[in-house]
Amino acid sequence: MLDSRTVAIDSVSESPVRHSAGDAIVLVDVICDTTTLVTAAALSRSVYPAASAPAALFLGRELREPLLAADEDEAWRPGFELRNSPSAVAARNDNRPLVVACGTGATLAANALFWPEVYLVCLRNLTATARHLGLRHRRVLVLDAAHDGDIRCEDRLAAARLAGALVENSFIADGLGTRETIDRWGSADVSLLSWGRSAEELRSQGRHEDLDFVLSHVDDLDVVCTFSDGRLSVAAPGEPARDVPVIA
Repeated sequence: MLDSRTVAIDSVSESPVRHSAGDAIVLVDVICDTTTLVTAAALSRSVYPAASAPAALFLGRELREPLLAADEDEAWRPGFELRNSPSAVAARNDNRPLVVACGTGATLAANALFWPEVYLVCLRNLTATARHLGLRHRRVLVLDAAHDGDIRCEDRLAAARLAGALVENSFIADGLGTRETIDRWGSADVSLLSWGRSAEELRSQGRHEDLDFVLSHVDDLDVVCTFSDGRLSVAAPGEPARDVPVIA
């Protein structure tokens, strides 16, 4: 059993300390943090998740012509040009470094220094990331985001698909909760996400483009995203990560 490869699903709101033996942490926040961040990295931007709007503004001072984005309740601040929006990032034709103030940035700021290798995943790069993890790791912890203590259906689905792919690759589901999540959500249709709370929040904000983007971009990127030293890196599946080039 000591030689078994394992995968566990937990929530950012729970303590990951009980999974301290893991050698890979995977963060999931499909609407919209990790979708925005992965999309930007796949477009060869330099990408920096920030813990807060003030942290993003501070970081932006160190970059040349940064593009600052934030969640809906912070994007009004002077200095920010975008909401935390994957569709808006995908539609741009510049290559400015992107700084995103978001919950995932806060999670990384609080924990990444003490974690082993950290990956970011959304619906777009599930298969690529699962393949990469299967080649490089033995104990994987998938952490889905908690919004006011509520685990959203889109994050459960992504976590279940990722963990399920690892189980099919000889990993063992660690714990009853992980097994139940895989069984319940692993084969769920992506269209169900349009009925979730996050989808309703996007519609109430008039952000139909972002909802459509998330639902229509599934496993279309052969990209793996890791986080270290404050920014994202990208790698082809199974290969060592390489830094996204810094824009001077």
